Amino acid sequence: MSGTPVLRVRDVRKRFGDHVALDGVSLDVHEGEVVTVIGPSGSGKSTLVRCVHQLESIDGGAMHLDGELLGYEFHRGHLRPLPDRRVAAQRGRMGMVFQQFNLFPHWSVLRNVIEAQVLVHRRRPEKAREEALRLLERVGLADKADAHPRMLSGGQQQRVAIARALATNPRIMLFDEPTSALDPELVDEVLSVVLDLARGGMTMIIVTHEMSFAREVADRCVFMENGRVVETGAPEEIFDNPASPRLRAFLSRYSGRAAQIPDERLLEEETTSLSFTVMAVGDLVVDEPDPASFFAPARETLGRGDVVIGHIEVPHSTSTAQVSTDVPAPPADPAALSAVAEAGFHVVTLAGNHVYDVGDQGVADTIKYATEAGLTTTGAGLTLDEARRPAVVERDGLRIGVLSYNCVGPRESWATSRKPGCAYVKVLTHYELDHASPGGPPAVYTFADPATLERMAEDVAALAAEADVVTVSLHKGVGHTPAVLAMYERPVAHAAIDAGAHAVFAHHAHIMRGVEMYRGRPIYHGLGNFVTVTHALTPATGDAGERAEWARRRVELYGFAPDPDMPYYPFHPESRNTAIAVCRFDRDGSGSAGLVSAGIVPCWIDGAGRPVPLGDDEEGRRVVSYIEGITRQAGLTTEFHWEGDEVVLRG
Repeated sequence: MSGTPVLRVRDVRKRFGDHVALDGVSLDVHEGEVVTVIGPSGSGKSTLVRCVHQLESIDGGAMHLDGELLGYEFHRGHLRPLPDRRVAAQRGRMGMVFQQFNLFPHWSVLRNVIEAQVLVHRRRPEKAREEALRLLERVGLADKADAHPRMLSGGQQQRVAIARALATNPRIMLFDEPTSALDPELVDEVLSVVLDLARGGMTMIIVTHEMSFAREVADRCVFMENGRVVETGAPEEIFDNPASPRLRAFLSRYSGRAAQIPDERLLEEETTSLSFTVMAVGDLVVDEPDPASFFAPARETLGRGDVVIGHIEVPHSTSTAQVSTDVPAPPADPAALSAVAEAGFHVVTLAGNHVYDVGDQGVADTIKYATEAGLTTTGAGLTLDEARRPAVVERDGLRIGVLSYNCVGPRESWATSRKPGCAYVKVLTHYELDHASPGGPPAVYTFADPATLERMAEDVAALAAEADVVTVSLHKGVGHTPAVLAMYERPVAHAAIDAGAHAVFAHHAHIMRGVEMYRGRPIYHGLGNFVTVTHALTPATGDAGERAEWARRRVELYGFAPDPDMPYYPFHPESRNTAIAVCRFDRDGSGSAGLVSAGIVPCWIDGAGRPVPLGDDEEGRRVVSYIEGITRQAGLTTEFHWEGDEVVLRG
């Protein structure tokens, strides 16, 4: 093709630490051309479109859109980065459709499509509405304009995302594996919309693992491997007569043809799927001597997790200050965090009601000592922006992202732009009095504050665009009360899944809660206690008046007294039923990543305060029966099935 291309990429390079993601990539895309990009996982396909859309900065090379340099400008003979507003303007001339749908869950479908026009192109609301309705008609969703994303199937949500991207009248559309998050039966409805765009002359780059579609829709196909463009050509050349042995090996997995490849070891590497396991537990309070001993029975089980997540409930600090207006938690020994890391944990979440109990220093110390112990933290920081920052860990080229939010406790725990604390979703409470029965208990209604809920959803959606797997940890629920889910809990967890999370893990109640399967993804509404050992809440050792008063009121409010034979375990007797959440994921050479199974390893907290993993025996079945019972009491329908020494969730 002749003439200036719509998009020109020249010798673009990008590294993530020691990993070379793009190694001198060059590509031209002309007006009306559709370019499909195929290749194994980790080949740089998604990184390429993210760099084009300026979601990632490049380390070398240049990119031009309609002849204009992207991301930089010349100033006095030198290149300098563009200011954010000009980058945003350039980005507004491109439409991006992600693997996850990234819709705002509490906006209607129509508003999701309208807002980009108003914010990016300053279009008048009435004109934006008119265009949004036209685009929804184009993608076959005119009748869903007033619906919310949670009411739509995955395919419908992705079609809304396409309409939203088209609403800014982009010069080029970028698709990053738009069907990878969909169930097989929903793939065709999205691909048909993309095919319709291609036939209408839209300029597009499509990263996809749908080989038949890549062939059908493309004017040109690009095969990438190890951050390089290995082969490019017309679809019939790429699919019928591939020149590269690596491309032949890659295509053989889809066509069934024998791969003619000189190095069988390389083929084995290509065709081996990559599976990994994420585990999570509930609250960790490690405030007794010899902390490693409390993890000993579970260490082998935790060692089977590629990424293991736990929640640090109290500050680990040398400070003795107490600033909380709630029941203050005394700080634990910073050295105890080494025992957490040695037990097999990789990520610790910090967004909780006690994170600010000893003030600024407590937050800073906990992050510092956790990091020094080899743990990655999320959910707390010296500012709100820091607290919202995800923990991201890599395993064999896969990126697992973790976010953490607090929904309970005093507002002093919240971070601001000038104050340390935690990331949070604000929850509003309304009490409705029964005037016909004076003195009777009120009805209680709880709702998530829309602004902070949308902020959480934005964080999740942004992380889902970067990471292969996203989990969200929520500190939520009514403490020490079996089975009950407050009104706000399920909507907040659903919003996280709707925004792109693969799993939600919750804690705070210090007792197990039910498990929900929502849109095929698990929500562990409360993982209870794991290692939670402390003398702080026993009446005899309550060195703060508030703690001594709490020890008395606990009996009054929740109807239980801690077991006197376990003075360092001041929790509800039923809380000794607990579990390790186990989520298995798989990503193969096509680049798709997905949840294979979600389940639990049942545990019982023994008389020494140690969580002991159980198998399919009488004791294990008793704990699972308890968890299944509280799941039913909460109105959830998840099914529990033993497979070996684990329980798999279905529903």
